[in-house]
Amino acid sequence: AAMLRAVLAAETAYLEVILFESTPPHGDGFTTYTYDLQGHFSAAGATTSAEGDIIQV
Repeated sequence: AAMLRAVLAAETAYLEVILFESTPPHGDGFTTYTYDLQGHFSAAGATTSAEGDIIQV
């Protein structure tokens, strides 16, 4: 028999992603893009897989 168990997201994580893109035509400069993300995650362990979602702030 299969067992179904609900896992509730209880932990919050904040992540800042910074992307650098070279500027054409010679790549002498760059443009910076910054994204702030917030995620809600469940606890992870040997018997529980990490699950969650990331939403843009």
